[in-house]
Amino acid sequence: MSGGFLRGVPLVTDRTARIAPHPARPGSSSKQPAAHARQGSNGGATEVGARRAWGSVRVGVSRSVRSTRELSVASSSPVSTDRIRDLLRSRDVRFGDYNEGELAYLMPNAAFFWNATNPQILQLRAQWRGIARTPEQFGELAREVATCNSTRTGPKAYVAPLEDGTQYGLIAECNIVVLSGLTQAQLDNFFETSMSMIMGFFADLEVALPDFVDWDSQDRRPLR
Repeated sequence: MSGGFLRGVPLVTDRTARIAPHPARPGSSSKQPAAHARQGSNGGATEVGARRAWGSVRVGVSRSVRSTRELSVASSSPVSTDRIRDLLRSRDVRFGDYNEGELAYLMPNAAFFWNATNPQILQLRAQWRGIARTPEQFGELAREVATCNSTRTGPKAYVAPLEDGTQYGLIAECNIVVLSGLTQAQLDNFFETSMSMIMGFFADLEVALPDFVDWDSQDRRPLR
């Protein structure tokens, strides 16, 4: 299939056309804190591993931890679209092929998309079914996006135009770095935590924006 099972579902035209990007959190700084120093009891900075007259602070990795990490890396496998197919089949999810190697499936309130084509990042993206058809509704969506991105650790949300260019949908996504591959346990955990965060966010949207809901908001089963 080439997304035929999604026929009739309004989708965004360009995933990079984000209208409401992740806002900076209040009081946050673009500079990263200095991870190489800590405050000593005498008020001075003590570098990690530096020895002082009153003691020393050393941070290292034990042999057992190194061995565990090496075993973890050794048992990791590259993430591919075929691995995602196997993952979804193992969970009895009805899915199909979508644009540019993505896999997609439908829930009553959203369309979900798995993208394993980037060798560095695995992405689970979902488009909520609610649609902003007026400037007022667009503002409501944008406010929910800002709240999500400033209060939740995930997913990351943004508003994007639909295919007709006059209406807007809401996208939520979760990403994980896969440069070293993933173990099956890591892939399973990413599926579960990402789905939980996205579906929890969408459930809260349906409470906050009831006028957007024109489907059965109590049905959480995948469409078959």
